[in-house]
Formats: sequence, C-alpha cells, structure tokens
Amino acid sequence: NIVLQILASLCGNLFATWFGPVSIVGPVFFAAQLLANLVVFWIVLGLEAFSHEMQIGTYVIVTSVILLIVNGPGTQDYTDQSFEDFIHRIYAIVWGILLMVGMLATAVWMAIFDLHKQK
Repeated sequence: NIVLQILASLCGNLFATWFGPVSIVGPVFFAAQLLANLVVFWIVLGLEAFSHEMQIGTYVIVTSVILLIVNGPGTQDYTDQSFEDFIHRIYAIVWGILLMVGMLATAVWMAIFDLHKQK
C-alpha cells in the first residue's frame, strides 16, 4: 500500500501538470486517489463496502475535477509585465500588510495566552 501511495503521488503530481497550471495538481491527485480507493478496495478486492452516498460523493468529486481541468484556470502569460510590476501594485501591498498584521497578531496572541492551559 505504501509503494502504491508513493507511485500515485509521483505520477499524480507529474500527470496533473500536463493538463494546466499547478493549482489543479491537488484536486486531480485527490480525486484520482478517491476513485482508485473506490475501485481497488471495493470492486477489485472486496475489502470494504462503500455506501450509496460514498459512491455518489466520489463520482461528484471526480466529475467536478474533470470540469475543473476543462473549464478551470489556464496558463498565464506575463510577457509584458514582470513580478516586480505585480508586487508593487496597491492591492498587493495592502494584501501583504494585512497578512503580516494577521501573522503578528496571532503570534502575540499565542505568546500571551496559553491556549492549552498547561500547568
């Protein structure tokens, strides 16, 4: 099982990038893993019984990932702009500041308050 998981991870991450941007690697990999679990453990080996709801859920997720590949994000062309042009826009600066403030606020919160109430 571990060898199959490693092979699935390698193949899934390699094959998924052939269909578009890197952002679809996760959904494609997890949908393929769900479908493989359904086929291998239920149909081939007969080790588990998948309920009707589990089967329908797997089919819906696989179908949505196929639609994501067909209608989802495409490759981006940045021929006329560089990374520096994007990062210096006002919304990028505001977003970076919001993320930094959020990170610092949660760090201070965790330092002040003991969330696990250890004695």
